[in-house]
Amino acid sequence: MLPDPEVARVVERLRAVRFLLERANEEWGRQLFVATDSAGTVEASVDAQRRLVDLRILDDRIMNLGAHDVSGRINEAMWVASDFAASSVEEDVGALEHEIAAALAEPDGT
Repeated sequence: MLPDPEVARVVERLRAVRFLLERANEEWGRQLFVATDSAGTVEASVDAQRRLVDLRILDDRIMNLGAHDVSGRINEAMWVASDFAASSVEEDVGALEHEIAAALAEPDGT
């Protein structure tokens, strides 16, 4: 137990913030964002950090296209998934900021 009650309150608030950050980090670690190109031939999956974790060809006929067309479809699917991840994480960060502000404002840090 900390001898100074004010220090104890600050430490308790910081623990509450740490809990919120750890929870958010765990949630983001489990999130996966999946999107396809507009033709539905390629599917890309990215994580919350917008790293590519999976890429699938949904329509084998894409193999009859040229390399430029195939790479364009792959890039499109990756960009759509990446944009989806970015907007979702941005919303999550906004909610997390409110939770942290509330935890810091409350007298007992909960």
